[in-house]
Amino acid sequence: MAEVERTPQEETTAAKIAAALKEILTSEHMSYRHTKRLLALLPREGPHVLAGPGEGAGVVAADGNAAAFKIESHNHPSKIDPYAGSATGIGGLYRDVFTMGAEPRLAAALLRVGPAHLAEEVEFTRTLVRGFAEYVAEFGVGEGAYVEYAADPSYAANPLVNVFALGEIVGPRLSARGGRDGDVLVYAGRPVDGAGYEAAAFASRAFASEEALPPEAEGDSADAPPLVPPADPRMGRRVMDALLAAARRGWVVAVQDMGAGGVAGSAAELASRGPGGVVLDLEHVPRMRDFPPEVLLLAETQERVLVVADPAHVEELLDHFRTHQVPAAVVGRLVSSGTFAVRRGDALLAEVPLAELTDVAPVVREDVLASVRAAEEVREAVPQGSPDARPERAEEELVFPEERELLAQIGLVFLDASTVRDLLQRYFTSPRFPRRLVRRREKVRPDGGKGAEPPLRGWAFDDVAFVDVGSEPPAAWGMSGAGEGNAFALDAYGAAQMAVFAALRSLAVRGLTPLGLSDNLNFGSPERDDVYRSLVETVLGFSAAARAASVPFVSGNVSLYNETAERGILPTPLLVAFGSSPRPAVPGTWDEEAVDEAAPVFLVGSGPLRLLPFLAAAYGAEELRARAGEILARVSRIPLAPQREGEERLRSALARLYADGSFRHGILAARAVREGGALGALLQMATSSGSGVALGEVGGTALEGLALLFGEGAYGVFVVRRAAADDFCARARGEGLRAIPLGEVRREGVEIGGISVRLGPEEIGGWLSRELALLGLVSPPSSSGDDREPSREGETP
Repeated sequence: MAEVERTPQEETTAAKIAAALKEILTSEHMSYRHTKRLLALLPREGPHVLAGPGEGAGVVAADGNAAAFKIESHNHPSKIDPYAGSATGIGGLYRDVFTMGAEPRLAAALLRVGPAHLAEEVEFTRTLVRGFAEYVAEFGVGEGAYVEYAADPSYAANPLVNVFALGEIVGPRLSARGGRDGDVLVYAGRPVDGAGYEAAAFASRAFASEEALPPEAEGDSADAPPLVPPADPRMGRRVMDALLAAARRGWVVAVQDMGAGGVAGSAAELASRGPGGVVLDLEHVPRMRDFPPEVLLLAETQERVLVVADPAHVEELLDHFRTHQVPAAVVGRLVSSGTFAVRRGDALLAEVPLAELTDVAPVVREDVLASVRAAEEVREAVPQGSPDARPERAEEELVFPEERELLAQIGLVFLDASTVRDLLQRYFTSPRFPRRLVRRREKVRPDGGKGAEPPLRGWAFDDVAFVDVGSEPPAAWGMSGAGEGNAFALDAYGAAQMAVFAALRSLAVRGLTPLGLSDNLNFGSPERDDVYRSLVETVLGFSAAARAASVPFVSGNVSLYNETAERGILPTPLLVAFGSSPRPAVPGTWDEEAVDEAAPVFLVGSGPLRLLPFLAAAYGAEELRARAGEILARVSRIPLAPQREGEERLRSALARLYADGSFRHGILAARAVREGGALGALLQMATSSGSGVALGEVGGTALEGLALLFGEGAYGVFVVRRAAADDFCARARGEGLRAIPLGEVRREGVEIGGISVRLGPEEIGGWLSRELALLGLVSPPSSSGDDREPSREGETP
């Protein structure tokens, strides 16, 4: 780096630019300082992987097509401005997807809020959903939508807004790699508006107090640009259309979304993945008005990309963008200098070694990593024949003895009407249970008639969102989310594995082959010992489960410092699994045919049923610790091998069985057993279909009955054609799976035989509409009449 003579004022400008670049580009939000080394422990490769971590989104081959997908957080901005925060969150994620050469097909929002955010007079949660939904609608592509939410007091000051996008590669697959010395950088999109300056640094620190407001962008006037940039979905759509068309003409060498760190962040990433240096010329950066150099470089104006182009095609590319009404200009070039240079015309304003901006030394607590590894090795390596390898751990046992002790300690020892009603009340009203809502298309029955009409604008409870991709017959693509903070607070390593298994199980039960995972690690300050330890436990748990399932993590994101006044959120990693099938997916809700023939219902699967996921969401981590702390310590040491074996047996068996079209034809609906247990799955299916279900006596003992109703494990609930029931059970059992009769579909209501529990249609009929109203997806239901639902905790009754 050559010495340059500067005046004192020029030295001041150079120092200010260099300091701003280093502060933003080496921030936690951009450098992954505390997690870079940990994330390298996750499996990233597989036979279907076309692009993995390090790109804008992961890409996998999927039944003759290619899918790009990623989950990402927008937590800090959404706390300040819920509408703009969620809108720019999904907008930025759309750009991550289409800069891989994909057109978005499905969008998802995974939200964690405080109970007060769900009260009718508080618009916060509805505003989050509106920002997300209106951006998706105005952008105007895609056909699928998935919204998942849960609430806990730990999110009251730090709500979590994670978004996911899935896209289909529609032309050449693009990349941020491949730039060469001499290639030019083309800025395309909304001119710099100054918004979002220092946003990456802001997202890399905790809030000092609830009242503390973040700094505004450069300037102190009333019209200073906001910290959270406004979204412009119509411009975003034009940028996508222009970019994908340019790629088809061969004019795009590489491309990077302009998100965190603005044009400087994108240029640094393209240079580090290319020839190792870059020169930016601020003279030509499109802007709405004049800004200081550091704001032009680092503002996070939305709806922009930075394209690497061959100089021979630059004029064609610029004309092309302008034809699409997208502002565009050449703003620099890639070089092999090893530096990041900022110019304004002929004047060199600043120059910094590129490595100082991109090669940030990771922070690794080797003592914590070693301690967690040692503890989990002991947990996973209980030798056969030892006192800990008890007969109860055998495959035929449903409930681990440690969880039997836990149930006894909190008073759940009888399978009677009082116990079941109490647990159902908690399931209906506790906001800690994640509610997963999917917008579905009208179902056409094989006989040409219509299935049961979706009750509320096509929305239903479901744990998988689908889109059809490709020519006739189309492939079915699906995604499913997972992650409940209270479970992670009690046993992060075990909960991480259960979350991976749950998301993969949801896909497998519906006939899809899981192909990839994407995760977002939402935690408080990693400088706290307990937070860092749970972070390590989570990553090691994710890694163990993904390796066992041979499904890699191909993309993801990290959000740390989610805390206010030194009070952090629960450890809340959220993940999404993606899968595909060349055949239509199995429905998640039965239709009128199942009601007409009183179709039988079976619980099918393998291995143990864990009650901790239900109890964590029903009671909360704090209450469980207060009532059963010593037993919980033993529960958190239960080996995970039986769970992994059961999950593998279920997935592989279903893959073989679903390959036979006659077996698949016999199934009217199916749903994975998640944290709400088999009963929770059936309640959601019944509510979404507008009908009911009657269960017979369950379990040989009270504990087995509780596990069959409320436990989570490698199981699915299957609604089967009556004529196919015997063959279905025989073939499932022939694969080494349990096939347990549960009951049958009914016209209305929910009955549980043997314990005199009955929920009439008036008790569950308004459940779905109430959940949708909380999110603003439908108008609130009338408060008159007898169909009022129990309020979620924190909601005004």
